[in-house]
Amino acid sequence: EGNIRLWKTVAWAKTGVLNFRQKQSLQYSEALKKKFAHHNDVRRIARHRHLPKTIYKERMKMQTMISSRKRKERNLQAHSKPGAVEIKSIAERVVEETME
Repeated sequence: EGNIRLWKTVAWAKTGVLNFRQKQSLQYSEALKKKFAHHNDVRRIARHRHLPKTIYKERMKMQTMISSRKRKERNLQAHSKPGAVEIKSIAERVVEETME
């Protein structure tokens, strides 16, 4: 295989050439993070992964879609005759979809 995969050491870091002001700004923010690392709020923020806005919004949209689908299935099952609607887990549905 001729593919090579590379990862950045700092995932959020900008690639490419930085000008002097950008370098200074990044160094200053890193120094502040290091200086106040013991502070509860700074520690809490550093512990979390920050997602790009588009990815975060898509994830929230998917969660809404899944929850509404589950709610619809629960309502369908609750308002139909017992045994008329079969209950399938998500994993079973995925397997059936891939088989077709």
